[in-house]
Amino acid sequence: MHFYTNLLLFESLTTSSMTYFKLIKIDAISSTNDFLKESYNNGKCSDGDLVLAKHQTSGRGQRDNIWISSPGNSLTFSVYKIFEHLTSANTFFISASVSVCLVRALEDIGIPDVSIKWPNDILSANKKIGGILIENFLKKNKLKASIIGIGLNINEFYNENLPFAGSLEMVSGLKRDPEAVFNILKPKLEIALFSLNLISKNKSIKEYSQLLWRRNKLSSFETKDFNFKGILKDVTESGNLILEDIMGVRLELGSHEVRMKYETND
Repeated sequence: MHFYTNLLLFESLTTSSMTYFKLIKIDAISSTNDFLKESYNNGKCSDGDLVLAKHQTSGRGQRDNIWISSPGNSLTFSVYKIFEHLTSANTFFISASVSVCLVRALEDIGIPDVSIKWPNDILSANKKIGGILIENFLKKNKLKASIIGIGLNINEFYNENLPFAGSLEMVSGLKRDPEAVFNILKPKLEIALFSLNLISKNKSIKEYSQLLWRRNKLSSFETKDFNFKGILKDVTESGNLILEDIMGVRLELGSHEVRMKYETND
């Protein structure tokens, strides 16, 4: 019954102009994720609330990294989504689905060589052009809801001090209006989130795996204690990385255990 309901929702989203996002536009804010988290803590969040900021002054990334952006040159927004049929074991499924959605949307507007740097950076031609930060609300082993934050560098320019940072303009040569990019991305993300079900889980994770940056190439990794070389082979359903070290030993490591380093050599 749940799958049939999702199928009807998918069809209605693709054949009409109706929307399930409730758009909240803000000129400037410290963090769109923090805005929704505060609303959630105050009992004021509704399914599909989407906060879009023209300027985010204190954006956050994974591992407490800072998201650097300037007014009018980036796209930053967050969505609050309730998930009634998922458990804590399915949180990576959401991340994989959103990552794939972003890649496909960017390909549709002509961004070249788009890939996913594990676990959730979006790259074009070895340059980081975007990222995803998902914060989950769990009760026991049940997933109650998620705040899904997305940042895309649209017309930013970075110097040699940030050699792996890029933007849509830097990789494509075209200046774009951030809100126009948002209007292209929004319906695709809406379909991905509101038609998401466990039947499509394996397909989403497989597609995510195929889009991974430097898949099947010797790459550099670092842990808390040491650096090493390995070949990225796949990901598990929980989002752990499957690696093969230079001795041919297969390893399974989570994002709290290992970091994939940026590099351009093959």
